[in-house]
Amino acid sequence: MKKNNAADQLQILNASREDPGCSAVRVTPLPAADPDIMLDVIVPAYNVEQYIGACMKSILSQKTRYPFRVTVVDDGASDRTGEIIDEYQNHPLVTVIHQKNKGLSGARNTGLLHSKGKYLLFVDSDDLLAPGAVEHLIALAEENNADIAAGGYRNFRRFTWLSKNHPQKSGILCAEKDMSGHAWGRICRRSLFENAQFPEGCWFEDSLMHHIIFPQAQICAGTGRTVCYRRSNPASITHTAAGNPKSIDTVWLTLHLLEDRKTLQIPLTQQYYDYLLEQIRLNHTRLRGLGEEIQKAAFLAVADSICGNFPQYRTETETNRETESAVRQMDYSLFEKCFLKNKDHANPAKTAHRSVRNC
Repeated sequence: MKKNNAADQLQILNASREDPGCSAVRVTPLPAADPDIMLDVIVPAYNVEQYIGACMKSILSQKTRYPFRVTVVDDGASDRTGEIIDEYQNHPLVTVIHQKNKGLSGARNTGLLHSKGKYLLFVDSDDLLAPGAVEHLIALAEENNADIAAGGYRNFRRFTWLSKNHPQKSGILCAEKDMSGHAWGRICRRSLFENAQFPEGCWFEDSLMHHIIFPQAQICAGTGRTVCYRRSNPASITHTAAGNPKSIDTVWLTLHLLEDRKTLQIPLTQQYYDYLLEQIRLNHTRLRGLGEEIQKAAFLAVADSICGNFPQYRTETETNRETESAVRQMDYSLFEKCFLKNKDHANPAKTAHRSVRNC
């Protein structure tokens, strides 16, 4: 018998990648704020012995009038990462934590539980902060009373720039429209994480930002200035995810974070509806290499959730209209036809950047 209902689609997905049950709802409260700390920089570190020194140097060499501190979390590294960060044990601005491996989300969440500043900045341990990034981002947030202040980035490999700068749109932003969904390259008011944390045990944890963090921000500000240098790492999930069953986490996260958003009483808005239509295309791209049965099951499972949670919404975005039509009809063949027709000039993997790293 052909499987068509949502429960059957979830069963198909579960057979290839069991639902990790990842939730972004915070259970352990954050510590009380310290008015003497303006910023907490959180650095998760796992098997980055060749990079962590340069990363820490780029952070600790920041020249700024604003007091900040750094929490670096050794996430059960099996190389010399732990030894290297222990060299910072006596640095007045650094807290070093060692823990069993919990993944990138678990390391970030440990950093959150040691944070006390007004703002947070997440830095991946193989990346570099651009000179003046801390000063510029905090000043931007303070001048605009912003909950999020975001800057641009540039990719590099060793000593070679790989592309032109990727500037952030400047001025006051609509977070859900004007910012890509990564956690790095911006500072966030710590209060945005009072009830939320990074979902653990899964890939694509930065999905938290668009689903939960961005919609809570009242004011967001952007600058075209480059604040982060992103290392192109061939071991990152971005480069190795194709064909891996863990890529199905993109579906589990889409479904669970939608429910988390409702639990946290964050409104289901028109912007969020349009984002989910984009997400369903991104999910399809991430699942390439896993076969049509998985891609179809993923589409139908998320489409069913969209239809159930947004019965009255209709998109006003041209690029989403064909996707919406396929979703409303629960028609995978129509979706696939539209996706193939538009992928060259409307590839969500390019227009909705989601970066994840192995940890």
